[in-house]
This record gives sequence, structure tokens and C-alpha cells, in this order.
Amino acid sequence: MNFQHILIVFSFLGFTQSLTAQTPLSLQDAIGRGLDANYQIKIREKEMYIDQLSNSWARAGRVPTIILNGNLPQNLSRNNNPASFLNGTFYQASAGADISIIYPLLTGGRVDATKRQQDLNESQSFINKDLATLETKRNIKNAYYNVLIINQSINIIAESIKLSKDRLEYGKAGLEYGKLRGIDVRTLQDAVFADSIRLIQQNRAYANAMVQLKNTMNDTSVERYVLTDGLSQNIALLDPKSLKVALTTNNLNLQQLLVNRKIAEANTEIIAAALKPTLNLGFGIGAQENANKFIGINPRTGTEVPLTFGNVINSNIALTFQYTLYDGMVNKKNVQIGKIREDVAAIIYDQSALILSNQLQTFINDYNFALSQYQVAEKQITNATTNLNEAKERFSLSQITSFDYRTVQITVQNAELNRLSILQSMNNTLNEIELLTTTDLR
Repeated sequence: MNFQHILIVFSFLGFTQSLTAQTPLSLQDAIGRGLDANYQIKIREKEMYIDQLSNSWARAGRVPTIILNGNLPQNLSRNNNPASFLNGTFYQASAGADISIIYPLLTGGRVDATKRQQDLNESQSFINKDLATLETKRNIKNAYYNVLIINQSINIIAESIKLSKDRLEYGKAGLEYGKLRGIDVRTLQDAVFADSIRLIQQNRAYANAMVQLKNTMNDTSVERYVLTDGLSQNIALLDPKSLKVALTTNNLNLQQLLVNRKIAEANTEIIAAALKPTLNLGFGIGAQENANKFIGINPRTGTEVPLTFGNVINSNIALTFQYTLYDGMVNKKNVQIGKIREDVAAIIYDQSALILSNQLQTFINDYNFALSQYQVAEKQITNATTNLNEAKERFSLSQITSFDYRTVQITVQNAELNRLSILQSMNNTLNEIELLTTTDLR
């Protein structure tokens, strides 16, 4: 590959970059689009609606039950009994309706416990939706920032190539006048080749990172984006004390487990209610109209038997008392099992709180150490850049070889890429801390 081929490669890479940089996309825009399109959030919203519909005093058993019954029986029969004084065909019909009302007066606490359990289930669904939202935000932030990091890496390598090309032109001129050797020029060409390969790799990584970002956003469009947010906004100072308080009060996983504890308690109360007496008030009223006819002639009168009608009206009221005297200790053991499940839920909560607290402290330590690394990396870049400027002058004066110059150049490039790696680590750590504490640190 000669130098002209290298220029063609760079022209193609520049063209590719121009294709991907058409629609501006900020981090907030990416998050907004991702939240609107996220399937998990849509599922959680449907589950929320189900729990809302399932939450009512009627479903808990507080309101009376009103039942309307109706009947319209029709009967046609023929009597062929020789002993009967009236043989023939008989028609009977009736139409009736009744309303019954059953109202629970005493349920042993089952209704209140059931309603509380429904409220908790609804709260749980809201927490699930909020957690899905936070996780989606975290994933989009990581994907967005990954694209920024790779794009900045491309800029660093492209700048290194530009510098190598300048030195290469100088080296060619120096070769003509005998100031440099052929090996020096070839070393400079090798630097361009090596960085070109690296640049191609980074462009591939950039394209894949863009695809990953769109996947995270559930973006199925053919739009090509250019990201508008910068890297500097992701530098933050942490307050460990306030973060630990936020973890205890805001963490959605802990809130889920706390709700699970309360659901277990309500479930035990529902089981215990079976050991207590229940009392229901019942009231009913009904009416029935009857019709009877013998199809034929009355042998006594010699006339046709007419259709006769009659009706019945009834009403009732009753108190129904129920109390289980003995069931083989089944309910009492069920209550014991419920209490054990409450204990298990409490243990799981305490265990998770400890694990998350340690996890938060680990993230805080990682971030603070990375911040210290970042500060050192900044100084390293300053020092390496100074060395590179000096190396340019000394190379121009033939005081150092192209090998020496390339060594300094690689030091600068590696220092800048190392700083980007530290920034990415800090960003990912901040995203995890924000997810744990439900806070916005930037």
C-alpha cells in the first residue's frame, strides 16, 4: 500500500462518518425516545392497569352481593290413569323472579386484609414500572456514552495520523537532502499504516456502537445520528453519606422487597381470618305467577276447562353465622406457615439491603479511584504533549530518530485513549450509582 492508497482510505472513512452524522441526538432525546418505545415498560404499564382494575372493595368482599333470578317454566303432560276422574292433557306454566341480597356483617378481618393486599399489589406494579424505566435510562446512557468515547478515540487517532503524515512529508524532504535515512521514512510510513488500521477498527466499533444505541432505544428507523452531548458533563463529585441515605429510602429493589414483606403479612391475616366467625345478613323477595289448563272437556260440566291463574309472593330475611370448630389444625398450621414466610421476607430484605449497601460502597470506591486516575491521566497528557512538541523540534534538527519520535507519539496517543477509558469507567459507575439510589448525579 502506498501513500495514495492511505489517502483513499481516509477519504472513505470521512465519507462514512458524514453519512452517520445527519440527525442531531442529545442524551435526553435518546432517553425520551427509548422510554416511549421500550417493550418492558409497555408490559409494566399493562400490568399496572390490571392491578388497578383488580383493586376494589367489591373484589375484597366489602360490598353486598345482589342477585336477580328469573324463571319461565312450561310443562305439557297427559294423564292416562284409569283410576283418575280426569284424564287428558294438562298445561302448566309459570313466570317468576326474585332478588336476593347478601351483606357481610362480620368477616374476621378478611376484607380489610384482602383490600390491603390489593393496594400493595398495585403499589408493586408501580415500582416495577419505575424500575424498568430507570434500567432503560441506565442502558441508554451507557450506550450513548460508549458512542461518544469511540468517536473521541477516532478523533485522537485521526489527529495522530495527521501528525504522522506531516512528519512523513518532512522525512521525504530530509531524505532527498541526506538529513534522514530511508529507515526513518519507512518508520514514519509504518506509523501511518498502524494508525490507519487502528482508525478502521475504531470506525467499525463506532458503527456497531451506533447500532447498539439504536437497539437500546428500540429505534427501528433508518435515521443516522450525530450525538450532541459532550464528555465533560459526566464529571461529578460524590457524597457517600447522602448516597447511602438515598439507597435506604429510594432504592426500588428494596421498596419491592418491603412491599413483599407487607404482602406476606396481609396474606397471613387473610389465613387467620378463617379461624374467626363470620356473619352474613341475607334478604330476599320474589314473586311468581302460575297458569294451569286442562285441554279438553270437563266430564262433570260438559264444558271446556278454562285457563286459571294464581300467584305467589314471598320474602325472607336471615342471619347466617359460620364458625369452624375443628379442621384438624389445618388453619392454625397455615397461619404458622404464613408467619414463617413473613420472617423469610424480612430476612431477604435485610440481606438485600446489606448486599446493595456494600455494592454502593464498591461503586463509590471505584469512582473515586477512577477520578484520581483521571486527574493523573490529565497530567500525563500534559507532560506527554510537551514531550511531543519537543520531539518535533528535535526530529526536525535530526537530534532524534523516527523511532524515538514514534515512541513519544504513541505515549501521547495511549495517554489520551487511557483517559477516555477512565472516563467511560466513571460514567458506567455513575450510572450504576444513579440506578441504586434513584438520584441524578449529573
